[in-house]
Amino acid sequence: MRMIANFSMYPNTVMIGVSHSNRSHFKSTQFPAYTTFDNVILPAYTNINNVIGRRFVHKTSSEVLLERGSNVVSNGQLPNFPSSSYEAAMEKLSSLITRQRRGEKPPLPNKLGRMSMYLKILGLEEDMNRLKIIHVAGTKGKGSTCIFCEAILRECGFRTGVFTSPHLIDVRERFRIDGIDISEDKFLECFWDCWNQLEEKATEQLPMPPLFQFLTILSFKIFTSEQVDAAIIEVGLGGTEDSTNAIKEPTVCGITSLGMDHTEILGDTLGQIASHKAGIFKPKVPAFTVPQPPEAMDVIIERAKELMVPLEVTEPLDCKQMKGLTLGLSGDHQFYNAALAVSLSRCWLQRTGNWEKVCQNILQK
Repeated sequence: MRMIANFSMYPNTVMIGVSHSNRSHFKSTQFPAYTTFDNVILPAYTNINNVIGRRFVHKTSSEVLLERGSNVVSNGQLPNFPSSSYEAAMEKLSSLITRQRRGEKPPLPNKLGRMSMYLKILGLEEDMNRLKIIHVAGTKGKGSTCIFCEAILRECGFRTGVFTSPHLIDVRERFRIDGIDISEDKFLECFWDCWNQLEEKATEQLPMPPLFQFLTILSFKIFTSEQVDAAIIEVGLGGTEDSTNAIKEPTVCGITSLGMDHTEILGDTLGQIASHKAGIFKPKVPAFTVPQPPEAMDVIIERAKELMVPLEVTEPLDCKQMKGLTLGLSGDHQFYNAALAVSLSRCWLQRTGNWEKVCQNILQK
């Protein structure tokens, strides 16, 4: 079953811009508070007065959010964290980096079982079940698809949370609330809450989670705390055994374009890789994908049948339907990502009971 997504209902989703940069320019540790570059790459909000020589000194996100009038910081009241708190948090995160070689199996088995235990310690299980989640796996275009979804749902008036990886400059880039990186103060509030509870309960059988697991847990903490309407979650690696697959009841799932990636973990055929990606499917939860190579598509379709998943294949956007509008991300492949995002967003609106209200609002404009 194939569907051509109608983009005309979301005209403002085309003004999306994402900076792409060569990470080989970066000379820093993985979680620096301040970073030195050979080529300085500045976020849009950075004032040139904050750049001293080659040292990039950025404003705290709290300052930026207050300037923008964001509702991420309530009433302009900022928690009084010590100045060293952020640096201490980065050191704690660095301690979670596992020193395993590429392709090695994780030192501790049953990743999702441990994820469930971590979430239980933090009291997040019930809160997570209330999140209305768009879960996105794939090889190429996951991040772009998530950002397109974010733009569409924000334009429709919903509060969004987005979790993507990796980050370029600051770990807080992985957590976006209403289109803006999480504030430093909110990050620290959620970080220390999670860290202190998990550290207190850590045992030899249940040690502190590895880095990506902790960041995934932190995303759930942030999004439940911020009471987002829509949580858009990008899979880290694969799908079946990925930390994000602790999500039990997503609202809708998506798989972007597939190719050969992480073959030492996911397998050396497209079929094996597709099996991992389709591992995010949940019984009877709608799923969407883009046209895939036959070997991958056969596996995705079979997995959908096993779980009675309504599966639709979304064709790329047709320029003729866009009435002269252009996408904010360049490349023909973005027409596939944008179309997938439209399908995911429309399904989210329908399954959360918001479709008719949004349509009425659009007609009244």
